[in-house]
Amino acid sequence: MYNNERVRIETRKYSLDEISYRYSQNKIIFCDHSYSWTRADQLGKIKDVIKALAMGIPLPPVYASELQTGELLILDKSEKLRILLEQLRYENMDKDIDRYMLKDILYSQIFIYVIDYMNPKYMHMQVGEFVEEWQPSQEQSVRNILYKEEKMETLAKIINPIKGIRTSKLILQYYFIYFIMAVFLKEGELHIQGNPDKYQLLESVIDRFQYLTTMDWNYIYKETLISISY
Repeated sequence: MYNNERVRIETRKYSLDEISYRYSQNKIIFCDHSYSWTRADQLGKIKDVIKALAMGIPLPPVYASELQTGELLILDKSEKLRILLEQLRYENMDKDIDRYMLKDILYSQIFIYVIDYMNPKYMHMQVGEFVEEWQPSQEQSVRNILYKEEKMETLAKIINPIKGIRTSKLILQYYFIYFIMAVFLKEGELHIQGNPDKYQLLESVIDRFQYLTTMDWNYIYKETLISISY
């Protein structure tokens, strides 16, 4: 089923000015994290990035997943590009930034390795993990975007009522979807040939979401709560 497939990746080059415009038009998107930079950390990082670009040092290439709707989901755990674009979009946020230097870097070249949306979504996840070595929260936030049309909102809704657990909603979703995979494997619900990896298995799990009844969801939810309590 998954044999002999190779990921299709295209190298694209943009000026920082063009990337900034695309970001302002919501054509460049980033996944949400369960943590955020402090203002001091962000200011220090943005100064380092701007200084490097002004000296002619290029921003390291980043990988992006192209969505079927045309947006580029940036897979970059360092967030250098993200905070740079945020600064360019809301330039009056930080008065400590050198405005003249900021304008000088607008024609800096940004290289993006774009994973074609025609690839199976699990390949996007495989590439992202290999390149970024994701933490569970980043993996789940990317998954929520890539599979947002496939009842991922149902997964989020059944997680929301869970109280008294000191962990983020993203982490709960991460554990929950892996638990569903284990349940499906145990009950023989997944029929996959070859030697699939976890992302191929999880894609098959998500494909089955549309067939789950309310009773099915309730059963899985109760089993997950029992598992979490132990």
